[in-house]
Amino acid sequence: MSDLAIIMMVIWGATIIIAVLVEMYTCEIISIWFAPGGIVALVLAPFDIHPAIQVVVFLAVAALGFFAFRPLAKKCLIKPTEDIHITKTQIGNEVRLTEDSVDGKSTILINDVEWRARIKCNQSDEHYTNLPKDTLVKIVAFEGNKVVVEEVI
Repeated sequence: MSDLAIIMMVIWGATIIIAVLVEMYTCEIISIWFAPGGIVALVLAPFDIHPAIQVVVFLAVAALGFFAFRPLAKKCLIKPTEDIHITKTQIGNEVRLTEDSVDGKSTILINDVEWRARIKCNQSDEHYTNLPKDTLVKIVAFEGNKVVVEEVI
């Protein structure tokens, strides 16, 4: 194996690692397509294939993956998210629990989207209570991906 082949293997290995790390950081389904291109180029490197051919194969595989699979991956993996301002406007609204609560946890529907809810006890900010399905509750806060509600009395 030539020195050039070893250098190219290091370059393709680094390309794969960087592509995966950038994808993990951004989650935009863009840089991940360079990883399969890097893998194919890495397989070619030990056979002393000319570096220009490795680069062309790398770019072709990455482009093929991007254009062929990104629309499908985007459709399956990226779910639309509501603007945070829309959820903030829901504070004070009254909704019904969609299931019996257990350990102060239940679900509610906001704009036909199911949310996990924590049912706050009216007497204390630190305690949660259990309520039956279809109980009318008021949205009092959003904590991450959960909605804090309290029973309407």
